[in-house]
Amino acid sequence: MILVGKVLNTHGIKGDLKIKSFSDNKDRFKKGNEIYFEGIKDPYEIINSSKIKDNIIISLSNLNDINDALHFKTKNIYIKEQDLMKLSDDEYFVFDLYDLAVYENEKKIGIIDDVLTNYPNDVYVVKTTDNKQLYIPAIKEYVLNIDIDNKRIDVKDVDKL
Repeated sequence: MILVGKVLNTHGIKGDLKIKSFSDNKDRFKKGNEIYFEGIKDPYEIINSSKIKDNIIISLSNLNDINDALHFKTKNIYIKEQDLMKLSDDEYFVFDLYDLAVYENEKKIGIIDDVLTNYPNDVYVVKTTDNKQLYIPAIKEYVLNIDIDNKRIDVKDVDKL
C-alpha cells in the first residue's frame, strides 16, 4: 500500500472529509477511484471530490453523515501499488525519495527528510549529519544522480545554497 494523503477533518454534516494530498497525480482523488484508510481493510470509492485551497474535499461510498466521518479524522490514506501512475526514467515518486542518503563528493551529508512540491521545482529537505536542515533544489545544477535501488542521491555545490 502506498501513502497518498491524510484526513485533516470532517467537512459539513453529510460525511465529507477534508484531506491533504501527498500525491502529484491531480486525478488521484477523482470520482470512481478507490482508497484505503489506515486500520481499515476494505476500500472506499470516491463518489465526489473538489479542491478548496490546498486541500481536497471528498465524498465516499458508505459515509453518509458527520458521525460516520468522525472515525476517519487524522487517518492516513493509501492506494494499492498497482494503482500508481507510470513514470518516465527521470521521474520518481516522492515516497521513494524519503530516507535516501545524500552524498557530496562521496561523503554522506545527510538523508532526505521531506520533499517540498509547491515550487516550480521540487526541493529536497535534507536532515544533515549534524542535525541541521539543508534545502536542495531538485535540479541538475545540484542533483547529479538519484539511485532509488541503492537508496542514494549524489549532489554537488551545496555550499552555494
